[in-house]
Amino acid sequence: RDTTLVTVLDVSCDFLTLGDVDAARSQRALAATLAGTSPHPGRAWSFFVYDAGLATLEGRFDAAERLVDEASRIGRRIEHPYARGVQRVHSAVLARARGDEARVLAIFDPTLPVRQGPMQWVQAFVARALAAVGRSDEARRLLDNLADGGFAAIPRNIRWHGTIVEVAHLCADLGDAARADALRPLLLPVAQEHGV
Repeated sequence: RDTTLVTVLDVSCDFLTLGDVDAARSQRALAATLAGTSPHPGRAWSFFVYDAGLATLEGRFDAAERLVDEASRIGRRIEHPYARGVQRVHSAVLARARGDEARVLAIFDPTLPVRQGPMQWVQAFVARALAAVGRSDEARRLLDNLADGGFAAIPRNIRWHGTIVEVAHLCADLGDAARADALRPLLLPVAQEHGV
């Protein structure tokens, strides 16, 4: 049942990526039905994580912050292996949405190596924050790292869409037309999706 619930929430995220809010809400409701009236903390954590992301996407920043905090509290209590990473990603995305790039850099310190998780996404996200605060040379170095081996080498996993969109925005932020052009063949098949 837990795997099914997470899958249904992932499908809801896929519908958001496609811009189908009604289908996303339908999948979120199905997940709630599957979880029952008193879901165990692991299931509750999944809902808080999903709802925090949706609240940020919809511009409900205060609600998003409360949901991120609640997910973090539950995640630590149940020792969820992704609790800390998810909390950092949500907090960084929320900081960006609020226009606080200095906070992004406090969350993802660019002087520290990315040890695990969504490495390319974090690099692109941090590079965009560096560019926004006027540290373009550092941002370009991270773009060089991301481009090493070609953008097609970015893993086609659950984070690919978010990563490739961040890289595209980074190219635009830095005015790097040549690298932006190299992204066209990757972006064309997903041109209708949210963010692209």
